Amino acid sequence: MSWRFAKVIYFATVCLPPPLLLFLFPAIYLNYVKFPADFLVYYTFYFWLGLLLLIFELWFSHRQQDAKIVWTILVIVAGIITLPIYWFRHVLRDYQGV
Repeated sequence: MSWRFAKVIYFATVCLPPPLLLFLFPAIYLNYVKFPADFLVYYTFYFWLGLLLLIFELWFSHRQQDAKIVWTILVIVAGIITLPIYWFRHVLRDYQGV
């Protein structure tokens, strides 16, 4: 397995679930869905670590400085919407282009 493929898979597990979790978390806390509480704690740390790595990946990439600033602000302010967009637009496209 190559490093780029591992990066695509890892960032997919960080970038794609937030919109789903927006509906899943209230369902869990309202007891509509049974879910192990430990998993939510571990995923929260996994998500924040992944977000930090995504920002490092963004700032050490070949993109222009203006794009880095815009994407950093978008990911931090509106991450639920922009994380999947960032993954499809930059991480997945960079992997397929090679």
